[in-house]
Amino acid sequence: MSLLALKRSFIPLSFCFACLPQLVVAQQTSSQPDSLVAATVARVTEQTLTGNEDLAERQWLANAPRLAVMHWQTDDAIFGSDESEVTLELDFLSPGQRELLQSSEQLQQAYQNLRSQQLRLEVSRLIRQLFWQYQQAQIELDFAEQAAAQLDQLHRVVAEQVAAGAKTNYARLISEQRWRAAVSQVNQQQLVVRDLANRWQRLTGQTQVPSELVETVMQRPIASFNQQHPSLVALDLQWQLTLAEARQTARAQTSWTVATGFKHISSATDSENQWGLGLTIPMTFSQSLSPFEMLALKQQQNAIVTELRQTRMALDNDIAEATSRLERTQLQLQAAATNADLSEQVIAELEQLYQQQQLDTQLYIDRFLEQLMQQKIAALTQAELGLAKALLNQAQGIAL
Repeated sequence: MSLLALKRSFIPLSFCFACLPQLVVAQQTSSQPDSLVAATVARVTEQTLTGNEDLAERQWLANAPRLAVMHWQTDDAIFGSDESEVTLELDFLSPGQRELLQSSEQLQQAYQNLRSQQLRLEVSRLIRQLFWQYQQAQIELDFAEQAAAQLDQLHRVVAEQVAAGAKTNYARLISEQRWRAAVSQVNQQQLVVRDLANRWQRLTGQTQVPSELVETVMQRPIASFNQQHPSLVALDLQWQLTLAEARQTARAQTSWTVATGFKHISSATDSENQWGLGLTIPMTFSQSLSPFEMLALKQQQNAIVTELRQTRMALDNDIAEATSRLERTQLQLQAAATNADLSEQVIAELEQLYQQQQLDTQLYIDRFLEQLMQQKIAALTQAELGLAKALLNQAQGIAL
């Protein structure tokens, strides 16, 4: 029995692109990536830092209340008087300070939301990378198992032919040698697939790697990308927070102070109690920083501008590389698909030559495995195309 006959009766060899995991659709048709990322993010954020439960934020006061107690003892027993005084001072946030505080809280909330987006994007990167690694490893395993199974069947047939005197013992040894090498390859590839499956479970908590990862492939204009990428937005928000902190520093001395006090006066002839209430409003008409504070602010501004420029250049380069990789892979897939289709015809020719005894067993196996390799290359290139599209989305800051 020939390898072609075994292929037809045992395992279908023809390459099917539709059977591979697909990435590109006209629009997102499944919520699987969204739920997968959400579950993974939840696992990543399970552990948080604690210890701030006993802290509370002051809503109206700029500083902690101050209580002062004073006592004056006279040394004139006839005309002098003793005085005891208790004063409570409260520094209230001025309207300008409250406005800045509210603005800072809004910026901080926006920054926290952006951090969540960045975490989601990072989790998407890990999921994409691991998913397509697993798909490629599974393709390697499938073809290795297919080759091993067919070589096993061929070895059995050749052994029967040797026993009947139709083949030499050399053909049996060669077929057995190739079969055992194929089995070894299967065992090694099984370990790779198992390791990737374990890594997937540790990352996502799922015991099974899905058969597909559906996501919309988008190519946004560079101008739009520069405005929306989380890394660039984060730097802009970082500067806004730094600026808000500087404004708070400039207005740190503009709190409104309310002071209330009680004084008891006691003399040899009489005693009295006094109550007092005072209000202090700083006469500040502009926001100003010390020379050192202004220098530090400018240094921070220059650092963020430099980082913003470098980040934009790096992201533009990543997008260009991802786009180029996608275009190369598309061209490679066209050639690989053609070769995979031609491999069926080549195998048919090999079948005829082998039946006519124009090829010995070793050469027949070598040529057959070469054609099987063409179909495996096409399958791997299809998976590589899915990875290339996922990397383009990743470079543009598009999460799953």
